[in-house]
Amino acid sequence: MDASTKRELESIKRELQSIINELNDIASGVNSDFKGIGNEYCSSCIKKVSDKYQWVKRQLNSID
Repeated sequence: MDASTKRELESIKRELQSIINELNDIASGVNSDFKGIGNEYCSSCIKKVSDKYQWVKRQLNSID
């Protein structure tokens, strides 16, 4: 893999990690700030999306 491609891949992985962190923060906030209105279900759904992004990041990590 050439240097340019490697830099782009690293940039994508950093952005993906930022998205994962933000989703986890949102899930935590929904779970704690919105009691009694389906917050656990909503938080769980957001966490599942975060987990899928984490899987994608692991796949990208295996490339280099």
